[in-house]
Amino acid sequence: VCSSDLLAVNSVQTGKARLYVAVVRNISRRKDTERQLREAQERLRGAIEALPDAFVLYDADDRLVICNQRYRDLYSLSAEAIRPGQLFEEMLRYGVALGQYAAALQDPEGWIAERLRLHRSPPSQPIEQHLGDGRWLRVFERRMPDGQTVGFRIDITELKSREEALRKSEGQLRAVVGGALDAIVVINAEGHILEFNPAAERVFGYARADVMGVAARGLLVPERHRPAYDEQIRRVLQAPHLDTEGVRIEARALTRDGGEILMEVAFNSVLGENGPVIIAFMRDITQEHAKTVALEEARVQAEEADRAKSDFLAMMSHEIRTPLNAVLGLLDLLLHTPLQPDQKRHTETARDAALALLQILNDVLDFVYTGENMARH
Repeated sequence: VCSSDLLAVNSVQTGKARLYVAVVRNISRRKDTERQLREAQERLRGAIEALPDAFVLYDADDRLVICNQRYRDLYSLSAEAIRPGQLFEEMLRYGVALGQYAAALQDPEGWIAERLRLHRSPPSQPIEQHLGDGRWLRVFERRMPDGQTVGFRIDITELKSREEALRKSEGQLRAVVGGALDAIVVINAEGHILEFNPAAERVFGYARADVMGVAARGLLVPERHRPAYDEQIRRVLQAPHLDTEGVRIEARALTRDGGEILMEVAFNSVLGENGPVIIAFMRDITQEHAKTVALEEARVQAEEADRAKSDFLAMMSHEIRTPLNAVLGLLDLLLHTPLQPDQKRHTETARDAALALLQILNDVLDFVYTGENMARH
């Protein structure tokens, strides 16, 4: 008889003889099945323990069936109460008494009642749980058809820290954008306004709440300039790697009262959660442009005045020097003719006077020309 056989022996007395009856049943298949079941259970336990997240299973009576070590580690304060057969509510209350749940500190009973409600009727979305040691868990629970409850716990502490850092960063960014002197308008790839800072409100006359989600093309761009606007946006969106730094243009913009202003616009593009986002930094240069135009007109007028003065001086130089040279020539000829001593002396005096006048004229013209050249440079 092999060890896998089931042996039952009975004895029967018949007269002077005793008979023994043995019943033998082969149970090898059942033993193999039991062994395979034990191996499957061990593999399942091993798989549950190998999970990176906490796993737990409660039966239909809400008693703990199995959990992995990660589950006990996350709820380390109440770990000694986490054992098979223990009711979920008993483990929950044990943890609350030890301060394991941060949200339960103010109203323990109220928090326990709400947690039991969510546990017995699990919502479709996970809930977040703040532990007393500062960690955050994301809790997934599902009720199975047989009434058992399966749950997972994921440690999202690092994610919460990043979210908090992101909120602070976004708050700082909003403060910078809000305090910027330039108008900042942010649009998505479809051209709808996502951000409109206070400077933009002052420049365009619209309140931020009135323009959020509105197409910037029809709101801020004059109709005749819209094809050029479409082309510019297309180029910005198609720029390699969204590299649009340094792209600056001058463009006409439309204000709430229907007026037009001249803007200097710098485009930048970044990749947002829902695709590319275009940031337009805009500065009203209407007055600056008017000043520039006025300065240019003044410069043109000054140049015209300089040319007129130069022409006048050239004419005066010719008109004055020509007769003065004639006088000098005649006086020089006169000095080469026979003259009385008094006549010669008078003629020489006249010649010297004419020469002195010519020198004065040359000095004046040289001074004027020198001043013009210095002014031009």
